[in-house]
Amino acid sequence: MYFVSLLLVHVCLSLGDVEDVQLAARRQPDTRLEDCQTLTMTNLASCEALREEAHAMRSEAYSAVDKADLIREQAYRVKDEAYGIRDEVFQARVRELDARRALETTLVETIAVMKSQATACNLYMQEIRATLTSLDRDMGDLKDELGDVKDEFGDVKDEVGVLKDKVSDLKDGVGDMKDELGDVKDEVGDLKDDVGVLTIKVNDMKDELESMKEESTETQSGELIPAVRVQQISTHGDYTADKAVDGNVHTLSHTAQGRNLWFRYYFASAEKVGAVKIINGAIDAKYYARLNGVRIVVMVNHVQRVPCHPDSITIRQGTGIGAQTYLVECGGVNGLGVELNLDTTTALGAYLELREVEVYAG
Repeated sequence: MYFVSLLLVHVCLSLGDVEDVQLAARRQPDTRLEDCQTLTMTNLASCEALREEAHAMRSEAYSAVDKADLIREQAYRVKDEAYGIRDEVFQARVRELDARRALETTLVETIAVMKSQATACNLYMQEIRATLTSLDRDMGDLKDELGDVKDEFGDVKDEVGVLKDKVSDLKDGVGDMKDELGDVKDEVGDLKDDVGVLTIKVNDMKDELESMKEESTETQSGELIPAVRVQQISTHGDYTADKAVDGNVHTLSHTAQGRNLWFRYYFASAEKVGAVKIINGAIDAKYYARLNGVRIVVMVNHVQRVPCHPDSITIRQGTGIGAQTYLVECGGVNGLGVELNLDTTTALGAYLELREVEVYAG
């Protein structure tokens, strides 16, 4: 704006100079003519020369006037251009102010959206706290139920002990019969056969009791939710993720060594998750600790995760399928699938091995 103002002042001064030149050019021939009239007849020839010179000067003056008019027209055009530049600068400042107002409005709206999102996050955190409190209560109930199951198995053990005593008494009676009834070997042989059958039954009962002991802490309710798709973060060799859901305990999935490992089990549609059953991929004492620290979460959607249990899996001592089978209750959380996470702080990372994964409705 300052440059435009200086340009306007210069144009105005130029126009004033042109008008002064025009006025002087018009007055100069008239002055010479007045001087010529005062001359005497004796100087007529000189007067004629002066008149011709005046006419020549008048022609030059008219030419100068034409040039001055041309300069004045150019000055007016420069003036108009200067006003145009001033108007463009003014319009540019108006557009800049409009842009600043629009930016301020956008910032105010963005701040309002961020406040709304912060409020939604606070509500979500309150829901999570309420869910954790409910899970704590459910865990207390489950512990009580587990105590009742242990008491029932104690009673079964007592009954097995009584049965063993009876079998022992029966064996003692058979021995006495052998000493006293040597002449009835056939009948004693039949009794031996009966005792053998009874022994087999007792052994079968022992096997059943051992199986019940292994499953005493691993009970589940609800129907099995089949997996329509499984994934793992990486694959070691040909131990692919689908081998953890093929129903064969002799196969397993196995990730490559790394950190922040995960295994995902997807449902066909949203389901309420009651419990997740996991058979450790390593059932021998050398490697079964690899499952230690695994956490199970329900995938509510593609972003939100809800923990099944506040604690991670703690490995039990013991080898074999029964000892390395774990059941984690999820309390009926609704989701699209479950995810097993293993985060390690070691520099080299760890492995995630799974022999079988089963999810039951809640």
